[in-house]
Amino acid sequence: MLKEIMKKIALILISLAFALPIFAEFEYLFGQLVNARGGIEKCDNVKIKLYVNSQAKAFTYTNEKGAFSIGQNSSINTNNTLPHNFSLDSNYPNPFNKITSLPFEVNTPGTLKLNIYNIQGKKVRSLVQDHYSKGQYTLTWNGLDDKNQVCPQGLYFYVMQMKGQTDFKKMTLLSSDNIIASPITSIDLISPASDNIELKIESIHIKNRSFIQTFSELPTSLDLGNIPIQVYPYLKTMPDPLALFEGESGLDTLDIYFEQDFNLSSEDIDFDWEITPDSSVKIHYYKVSKGSADFSIQEVGEFKINTFKINFDVDPRPSIWPKKLRRIYVGKNYAREIKIDYAKGRVNISPFGSLPASLSLNGLKLEGSSQDTFSTLVYMDIIDDRNITCRDSVLIVSSRYENLTFNDYVIDLLEEYHRDGRYPYSWVSGYKGVTKDLYYQGRLIANANADSSQSTYCCGITFEIWYRAMMRLLDDMNMPENINNMKASNFSSFISKWFVQEKNGDGPGIALVDYGLGKKIDNMQDVKKGDFVQIWRTSGSGHSVIFINWTYNAEGDTTGMRYWSTQPSTQGVNYNIEYFSGYGGKVDKAHTHYSRGFKPEDFIVY
Repeated sequence: MLKEIMKKIALILISLAFALPIFAEFEYLFGQLVNARGGIEKCDNVKIKLYVNSQAKAFTYTNEKGAFSIGQNSSINTNNTLPHNFSLDSNYPNPFNKITSLPFEVNTPGTLKLNIYNIQGKKVRSLVQDHYSKGQYTLTWNGLDDKNQVCPQGLYFYVMQMKGQTDFKKMTLLSSDNIIASPITSIDLISPASDNIELKIESIHIKNRSFIQTFSELPTSLDLGNIPIQVYPYLKTMPDPLALFEGESGLDTLDIYFEQDFNLSSEDIDFDWEITPDSSVKIHYYKVSKGSADFSIQEVGEFKINTFKINFDVDPRPSIWPKKLRRIYVGKNYAREIKIDYAKGRVNISPFGSLPASLSLNGLKLEGSSQDTFSTLVYMDIIDDRNITCRDSVLIVSSRYENLTFNDYVIDLLEEYHRDGRYPYSWVSGYKGVTKDLYYQGRLIANANADSSQSTYCCGITFEIWYRAMMRLLDDMNMPENINNMKASNFSSFISKWFVQEKNGDGPGIALVDYGLGKKIDNMQDVKKGDFVQIWRTSGSGHSVIFINWTYNAEGDTTGMRYWSTQPSTQGVNYNIEYFSGYGGKVDKAHTHYSRGFKPEDFIVY
């Protein structure tokens, strides 16, 4: 039986060989690609391959209008346009059962990848990743995945990538149970009098297709006229950057070419969109905060995805900074300017709603007095030279001095430092790690970086917070600039102790105690927000920080702390969390020290 089948296959092959026409009779072929809208978008530089009776004969590329011509001796690009790095042909057989061939042509040498994906877009097989020289090649796939397991029957994609170019085609895998055996004698032989001309149309922008015509006799020349193609959706024209304030929403219109239903998506921004009657895409962006957003556009039911970027001219929104004003004290006159960040030109502000009793706004200055304690959020409308009203809020707090601790002053100051990189981390010689020059009794006691960068390092910024908190307290209470009778010359020794002189030592605690300005805290349970902490890690490195709160695990164990300081990992001044050794971190609990500053009435004479 097997011998009879083989004989019949041989007869079929011989008959097919005799059926091939004489290609020399065919001279020229003309055509014009036209998309589904009747235009020529994406019809330029499309590769056209000519097959006569399944034999590859020539290829060319369409011109800028989508037109092409192929002569019998064409084997190069007759339109003088640059070819792609590679071209991917259709697999054969398709559908297939156990194995299929994947032919392709490499036009420029380089590393080429070919992967197999299922209909859900999941990669099932990495077929090849290797360097290929210029030439024609064929790979095969046996229907197995990367684990050498048989893939289920269904639709698959084979995707080729090289030097930024991507192309893919579909193929159908059948299980052996779905192959219906039929006798060899049922195959219809191609009549020697029938000739097929096939054009394979290939481009990453269109849904590749084949165009076939059958002739009883090959003509000398042939004008195929308009050949319809399907173009994948894409953004035709990049819109101008949309100008708006940070955090605002904006409307735009996108010029998207499409022929079928498509989906528009982005992981960078929230938006909604709709197609207008004139086939434009109206899009609404929500709360824009970045300078650009990446979008993907995909025709429904297709594997191909086109991406594009939309740019925004985002202007920082004028806003109040700091978000908490300097404290008002009961029974004392108050006059503080409200500062506005990101303003352009002249600025006007006005309350949205009422101000607390006995307070009024004069220009940018809040003035008045308070007869009781309160804490309230006040909204302000801000208008600068851009003439757009922006609303922001600020916290106003009225307190009694006797009810405050020195830690309250420390915490107030922490909230006044921007955490957006304006105070970067830098440890270089020649300055004290403070953001600005600090003076005491008219003399410079700590110099800032001379490059005006406002850079800091950890012990410098914690000393700056202590010093500024003390000077603010004295100013608010109309006290003289006198810190426990210290002289300006004393600060050289004070700062030296604060900045730590030995490994595992307690810098701030020693400095505060030696000058009668604070105390050490031995019990971790007594540590409060605004205390000073000298961390030492099991790696041997140290860190000066200001305590915010403890962290705990589900069992209630103290696992680490949240603090405020400066460091490279947070791009300078910011909050951070570090964990104790044994709880995923490196903080050495046995060599971490805590201290607290005093108000002037609690100073100890040293």
